[in-house]
Amino acid sequence: MASSARDRFAELIGSARAALRDVGRPASATRDSDSVLKAATAASRAAGFIEAVTINDPLAAREMVAEFETLVDLAEKKPPPARS
Repeated sequence: MASSARDRFAELIGSARAALRDVGRPASATRDSDSVLKAATAASRAAGFIEAVTINDPLAAREMVAEFETLVDLAEKKPPPARS
């Protein structure tokens, strides 16, 4: 896989992880909703990038899918946000 694709994917996954960490931190329900939307959007972008890479380099996409699965695992372990 080209290093530019690897770098872009690392950036996308990093954004998704950062957004996921923010879920549950905000004090208000509106901010919490915004955090969930940001995390979902970032994860969707990463998934779309994997899909595009699959067309050009299916073997490289396998590495990306494995990395994306770690993001999924992180999301599934995240406790639901506490409500005040």
